[in-house]
Amino acid sequence: MRDDQLTGFALRVTCNGVKSFVWEGRIKGRMRRITLGQFPALSVLDARKAALETKTAIVHGADPSKERADQRAEATFGELANTYLERHARQRKVSWREDEALLNNHVPLSWRSRRLSEISRQDVIHLRDAVSRKTDPRKKGNAKAGGIPYAANHLIRLLRAMFNLARDWGMISADNPATRIKLFPERKRDRFLSPDELARVNQALAQEPNESWRAYFALSLMLGTRKSELLATRWTDLEFKQRTLRIPQTKAGRPHLLPLPTPAISILESLPSRNASEWVFPSTESATGHMVSPKPAWARIRRAAGVPDVQIHDLRRTLGSWLAASGYSLPLIGRALNHSNVSTTAIYARLDLDPVRTALENNAAMMLSAGADTKIQTEEVAASVAKGDPDPIGSTAFLRTVPPETSVLTREALYQRVWSNPVESVAQQLGISGRGLSKICLRFEIPVPPRGYWTKLAAGKRQPARATPNLSPEIRIRTTRKNSGTPVEPGQMGETLVSL
Repeated sequence: MRDDQLTGFALRVTCNGVKSFVWEGRIKGRMRRITLGQFPALSVLDARKAALETKTAIVHGADPSKERADQRAEATFGELANTYLERHARQRKVSWREDEALLNNHVPLSWRSRRLSEISRQDVIHLRDAVSRKTDPRKKGNAKAGGIPYAANHLIRLLRAMFNLARDWGMISADNPATRIKLFPERKRDRFLSPDELARVNQALAQEPNESWRAYFALSLMLGTRKSELLATRWTDLEFKQRTLRIPQTKAGRPHLLPLPTPAISILESLPSRNASEWVFPSTESATGHMVSPKPAWARIRRAAGVPDVQIHDLRRTLGSWLAASGYSLPLIGRALNHSNVSTTAIYARLDLDPVRTALENNAAMMLSAGADTKIQTEEVAASVAKGDPDPIGSTAFLRTVPPETSVLTREALYQRVWSNPVESVAQQLGISGRGLSKICLRFEIPVPPRGYWTKLAAGKRQPARATPNLSPEIRIRTTRKNSGTPVEPGQMGETLVSL
C-alpha cells in the first residue's frame, strides 16, 4: 500500500500479516528498500517523518541501508570483552583476573548484547555511580560506609582502555565513551606492620602448619613482590649463583630483576618443590599448576597475629616503609618495588643491583629480628658477618655496646652508607648534622661522593666509588646523640672503628 503524499513511502504486508513501513527508491543507481518500522508500534505520522528523513539523507549522498548493515555488523560489548581478555589482558597483564572480575561483577548482562556505538558517555557515568553505591562486603554497617569508589574508578579506567583498543582493532569508529569522566576521590592505604606487629606475624608464621604458605608470606615480606608475581614464580626464574629472581611479567609491564637476600635464599633452598615441580609454589588443585589463593591462609595467620585489618598487599607496603625508615632513597625503594612512576622510571631502570641488594639484605634481617622464635632462621646473616660483609644486618646492628653518648661503627660500614645515600640522609639516620658527618668523613679519610654525583647517577651515568685509604688507629668522638647501647660484634676484617 503506497502513500499518495510521499513518493517511495509504503506499508508492506507479509503473508503472515506482519505490517511494516518501508521506503523504496534508488540509491546510487540501485533500487533499495529500507524498513522503517512495524505498525502499530510505529504510527503513520512518525513513519512518514522517518521516510522523509531517509529520502533527504539520500539526496545529500548518504546510504542509510549501508549504515544499518554496518551497525548490524558492529561488534557488541560482549564481543569486545572477550576479545580484550583473550587478545590483550591474558597475554600482557599479570592482574588479568582482576579485569575479568570487574567485568563479571559490575557490568550489567544487558551490556553484552549492546553495540559499541550504542553505549554513550551517560551510560558509563550511570554505571560508575551504580558501582560506587554498592555495599562493600568487607565493611560492616550501613551502605553509607559501604560504597566502592575504588572499584568504580578501576572500572572506568578499564572501560577507557577497552574502548581505546576497540578503536585500534577497528571494532568501533566512534569516540570513546569512557573518556573525560571524573573519578571519585581515593584515599590511599598507608597500612604497614609496626615492629611489634611484625614480631607477632613472625610468631604466627612459625606456627603456620603449611610450609608453602609459611615460606610464601615470609618471602613476600622480604622481597615486596606483588601477590600474583610470587605465586607464579618458576624455578627457572631463580638464579642461585647470581642470587636473583627474575619476574618476567609484572604490573609495570616490564620484567623485574630482584636481588635475593640471604634469608630468602635459605627459604627457597629448603622448599620440597625445588626438585619436584617447575613451580616454586605448586598446586595439584589449581588449573594453573601453582597456588593461586593466599587469602584463606593469610586470614588464618593474621588472626593468630592479632592484625585483622592487614591485607596481603600491606606486606609489600611494609617493606617499602621499613626501607624508608632506614633512610634508603626513594629511587632505590622504587627500584626494589618495581614502581612505574613516570618521573623515576628511567632512574629505576639504570640503578645498579648492588645498593638494592644491600638494602634488602639489611632489611630482611631487621624484619626477622623483630620476632622471637620463628622457623625463618638468621644463621646465614650471622655467617655473612663472619665473612666480613659490610653492615649486613641493618641500620642498628653495627652499633657496639658503648656509653649512651657514643656510637661506634666500622669505617667500612660508614663508607658503604655515604656511597649508598646522600650525606644528609645518612646524617639524619645517625642523629648528627650533614656538616658534622662531612667533617668526620674528612678527618677519618672516608671519601664522600663529589658534588653532582647523585644527579648523574639518576641520569643513568655510572659513577665509580672512590676507594678508602688504609687507616690504623681507632678514634672515638662524643656527640649529643643518645645511643641505646645495642650490642654487636666488632668488624671481622680488622677495620678501623669510627665513633659518632
